[in-house]
Amino acid sequence: HHATQRRQVGRRTDQAVARHLARGDGFLCDIAYPLSFAWPFARALPQPLVHRPPGWPVALLVPYAAVGGDTHRLPGAVRALQVLVLAIIAGLGTAAWVRRGRIGAAAAWLVPLAACPLLPYAVDWGHTELPAAALLLSVWLRYRDGLRTPGAIDGLLTGLLALLRPELAWLPPVWWLWLAHRPRADRRRTLRGAWLAMLVVLALTGPWLVRNARLAGNPFFSVQAAAEVAKDTRTWPGYEVYRQLEPQPAWHLLRDDPLPVARKTARGLRFFARELPGLVPWALPVLLLAGALAGRRSGLRRR
Repeated sequence: HHATQRRQVGRRTDQAVARHLARGDGFLCDIAYPLSFAWPFARALPQPLVHRPPGWPVALLVPYAAVGGDTHRLPGAVRALQVLVLAIIAGLGTAAWVRRGRIGAAAAWLVPLAACPLLPYAVDWGHTELPAAALLLSVWLRYRDGLRTPGAIDGLLTGLLALLRPELAWLPPVWWLWLAHRPRADRRRTLRGAWLAMLVVLALTGPWLVRNARLAGNPFFSVQAAAEVAKDTRTWPGYEVYRQLEPQPAWHLLRDDPLPVARKTARGLRFFARELPGLVPWALPVLLLAGALAGRRSGLRRR
């Protein structure tokens, strides 16, 4: 119940920002976590967007324009956008297997994907997981398809990922460094390509970081992050924290009292161990294992 409540608040937040963007008001939001009023620059409504990154509200301009700004039809248009992104994910994975001549593996990739009971949740909740997955898969497939030197395209994909889910944007640079240290790699050329990609990332994310630095004094500021770090309630997930806690820097918590962080991590692991079988039936891992075996046996040629 709490997770659904939080997700609904987040979804309305992004849609509210999209409405302001469509009206030319900038990154403003009419929906606020009470915790955000602890900062002087966010004590009036509409607030500047300080809850989350800007990427998804910008993407929502597409369904917002498609329904002509009709807020009653907007949720359906967002679901249609998520279905399209899911189709892109399925197509990217299938095309990658087909390029390798692994038709059986392509079928085995689609079967568990279509059978996963979590897909309706991903589509109906309408948030950043699916587009972030599509971007990560695109970067990963470029690496898997034999990319030797990262470049501007990889920087573009990573920059878009950073504007959607900043906590995932470290993965592509790790792959680029791995490329540079592989046997027989042209290290100098690979590192030059990685620097080019990082410059593209900075060009995409730089304006938002500068805006946050001017607004909050911290280019990486996020009310959401402050609340999630501080949250150490006995119940999971403890949505009430947004109504009652004062903000505290994450490094203060880790330095002065790491035990609550360890307890919260342990509770999270227990929660997933207890709840995951109810969300993902055991038949799905069996299908995934069968798909992996089919992929290994279906190669028409080896590279």
